[in-house]
Amino acid sequence: MVGLHLWHLHLTYLRRRQRLRRRQQQEEQQEQQQQQQQQQQQQQQQQQQQQQQQQQQQQQQQQQQQQQQQQQCQQCQQCQQLQQQEQQQQQQQQQRRRRNNRRSRRSRKSKKSRRNRRTRNTRRRRRRNNE
Repeated sequence: MVGLHLWHLHLTYLRRRQRLRRRQQQEEQQEQQQQQQQQQQQQQQQQQQQQQQQQQQQQQQQQQQQQQQQQQCQQCQQCQQLQQQEQQQQQQQQQRRRRNNRRSRRSRKSKKSRRNRRTRNTRRRRRRNNE
């Protein structure tokens, strides 16, 4: 009887130990799962951060490209302005030349006409004098 009783006690002890072990294993598994979940969450957060950084970089690149385009545009405009200025200067020079040419022609004509008048006058005088 005593042996049976001891054996029964031993069995209950073993069962308890098994239960405890199982419980501990379950708890450990739960802890591991929680840790894994936390790690996964951290990884996801990191990925999101990386994506955000990439987006920011892309935006910066786009802004830089826009700035470059604007600069090119400005250069183009400056070039056009310079060309326009040159054209205006050329036109002004041409106008000056024309004016000057007209003046000089007029002055030549007037000189000629004066000379002609003089010679005519002197011829007349001579004729009169000769008569």
